[in-house]
Amino acid sequence: MQARKIIPFAVAAVILGAAGFAMSRSDRPAMAPESVQQERSAQTGSAPAAPREPNPSTVQGATPPAGPAASRAVMGSENGEPPGVSWSIPDAWEPVRNPNGMRLATYRVRNTATGEESVDISVARAGGSPDANIERWLGQFDANPTVRRNDKTLNGLSVTLVDIGGTYRGGGMMPGAPTNPRPDWVLLAAIVSPSTGAPYFFKVLGPKDAVQKARPAFGALIASLAPSP
Repeated sequence: MQARKIIPFAVAAVILGAAGFAMSRSDRPAMAPESVQQERSAQTGSAPAAPREPNPSTVQGATPPAGPAASRAVMGSENGEPPGVSWSIPDAWEPVRNPNGMRLATYRVRNTATGEESVDISVARAGGSPDANIERWLGQFDANPTVRRNDKTLNGLSVTLVDIGGTYRGGGMMPGAPTNPRPDWVLLAAIVSPSTGAPYFFKVLGPKDAVQKARPAFGALIASLAPSP
């Protein structure tokens, strides 16, 4: 008789334990894949694999500027802002995976003779005034780089064009980080301010000769800038 009384209590304890485990599992929010990537990258020290990387889209009926253009890109930002600017992508530029989550798009221009990547072309969207960002870029070069600036209005957009040349050391984001001087490099940049939201940054960076070859395509892209529909 004593054994028959013990068995129901044991079964009840098992049932209550299983219910408590299930409740604790249901109360725990599921971690999004992007959060998992960020957590793993924090543990391993590697950058996450381009979270929220947008894909360029083709706008039907868009008229490209003079020169070849593959498609028209319309992108927001890594902070979820709605798209503010669209642009045409030159045929010679190859879209590639973003190296970090700060970029909206990354393009490469390859040397047709060697197949090597010659310049880095990036599109990002972030805060800060044009003056503040230009000062930051100047800080990535050795003292006394050559600087040219042109402020203009294009298709209703405020555009600041910057051309910086000299010995590029990179960095600028982490003081004290080691630098690798690259003499005779050029940074072409366009800071584009839409009617609302943060500005866009279009940058071409690389050796002077390679950047010089990319200038016509960069100029065509800038000419194609327009407020997003």
